[in-house]
Amino acid sequence: MQLPKKQTSKLPKVSDRNEEFVDKLAESMSRAKLEFLALEDTHDEIQQQYQQWEDDHKRLLELNERLAMVNAESAELMAELEDKNESLSVLNKRLAEANAQSAELMVEIEEKNDILVRTNKELARANAHAAELMAIIEIKDEEIENLNRSLSQANVRGANLIADRELQMEEFKQLNRNLKREVRERKKVEAGLRENEEMIRSILESSPDAIIVTDLKGNIIECNQAAVEQYGYIKEEMLNGTNTIDLIARKHRATVKENTENVLKGGIARNVEYTLLKQDGSEFQAELSTGVIKGANGKPLYFVCISKDITERKQAEEELKITHQRLVETARIVGMAEVATGVLHNVGNVVNSVGISTSSMQETIRNSRLGNLVKVAAMLDENKDNLAAFLTTDERGQKLLTYVSAVAEHLTDEQDKLSEDLNVFSEYMQHIIEIVNLQQSYGKTAGGTELMNPADIMEDALRINTNALTRHSVEVVKEYGDLSPMQLDRHKTLQVLTNLMTNAKYALAKNDNSSKVLTLRVKTRDDDQIVFEVADNGTGIAEEDITRIFSYGFTTKKDGHGFGLHSGALAAKEMGGSLRVHSEGRGKGATFTLELPTNYKGDHNE
Repeated sequence: MQLPKKQTSKLPKVSDRNEEFVDKLAESMSRAKLEFLALEDTHDEIQQQYQQWEDDHKRLLELNERLAMVNAESAELMAELEDKNESLSVLNKRLAEANAQSAELMVEIEEKNDILVRTNKELARANAHAAELMAIIEIKDEEIENLNRSLSQANVRGANLIADRELQMEEFKQLNRNLKREVRERKKVEAGLRENEEMIRSILESSPDAIIVTDLKGNIIECNQAAVEQYGYIKEEMLNGTNTIDLIARKHRATVKENTENVLKGGIARNVEYTLLKQDGSEFQAELSTGVIKGANGKPLYFVCISKDITERKQAEEELKITHQRLVETARIVGMAEVATGVLHNVGNVVNSVGISTSSMQETIRNSRLGNLVKVAAMLDENKDNLAAFLTTDERGQKLLTYVSAVAEHLTDEQDKLSEDLNVFSEYMQHIIEIVNLQQSYGKTAGGTELMNPADIMEDALRINTNALTRHSVEVVKEYGDLSPMQLDRHKTLQVLTNLMTNAKYALAKNDNSSKVLTLRVKTRDDDQIVFEVADNGTGIAEEDITRIFSYGFTTKKDGHGFGLHSGALAAKEMGGSLRVHSEGRGKGATFTLELPTNYKGDHNE
């Protein structure tokens, strides 16, 4: 009888403890349900963000396709530039040959003029000598007649007179022979003059340049066929009252008069550019050379004008200038693309990491034991009327407490892991925001200068390449001097430095060295230059490649376009500076040096 009393006295205490436990368990289950609902909401938000990142990634791929199109257009522009350069080389060669022929022609004209002057002098002397001989002959004839008349009157002096006559006859014969010889020589001189005249005319007509001979007043007295064709006249029209001033555009006539006066004073105006006029009034660009023909007394007699139509050359130069401007603009776009590519690579890497973190969180949520608590709650609800007996006497109820404790510990671990993944996720998102903000800030400042610390630009370029360098286990060493803010083109400088770091990463990735080091230096030189250096211990540069590494199209990469370093050199030149490289050879690394003036004001296009 005592045993039942003891049992009756203990039952209320067990019931109190069970009810207290059930209340706590119910409270824990309520909190667990709320946390599970909160996790489901978080999971939905993560899925929405992940879908948005996938859309952003597609847009990044579209940007890459546009970049490929820009590179293709750059290649076409360079091919066009090479064609223009080849055409210009041919034109320059022809111009050099024409100038050489013109110079030879002027020398030949002066030589023939000297021959003509000397021949005229010799002919004048021959004519005078012939006149003297004729006078002597007449005198001698008179003397012979006088001697014949005197012969009959002077028998005593006859013998002497006959002897004198014979002597005089011999002299006469000699004089006659001399006269015939001089006549023959004069005919030879005249034939030579005619040959010289024909040769000069042949030279004039064979010249590809227009040649005009004028008097000292500018009236045209002779011209070649090239002049007739160049100015659009009929030859008779040019030789009948046309003055050279009519062939000069009004804006250059005063200059022509001034140069003509200088030529008269003893000079030659060579290859002076003028705008000339055709007969129909149309203008064309030409180079005009003017010389003077002098007489025997050294006084000017005629002007010789040689003009060369340079319209095609001017057009080629203008096309080359336009092509150069387009090339500079393309270099700027490609430079922006290089920076954008770096940004895309970094964002792409971060997006991949975000995807991995998201997958990890999804896997954690899928494998969570939180769903089993619903079964526990259903089991407790099923036995709520006899909950104490269920927990104490039922085998499932007895194991329930241990199970709930294990689930609580597991949920705590899951919560810690999800919290850690969310922190990493937040860091990745912040990194993407920083990269995009950096790109946007440079896009707003493109094309101008601003006062800034040079080390900040180096740091921005490093930030763009950080993920790639980290992925290849590259150690970055910074050596920055004591620098003050200065005027710099932030965008162009970043484009050059970003490309140099990308190339350095490539060289380090291809190197077998276990230690991969990228050294960045920023310093001043002579107080008027800022020096940026990007040095690596990568694959190095072969000696034969040093001289052509900045040439358009040169690359050692299988998928390279050969425009990065070329555009970098152009950008450095535009900023009044230079881009140089030094390497001891293959496997010995390389150092690229960008030097810029500290007083940079704007582009230095030449």
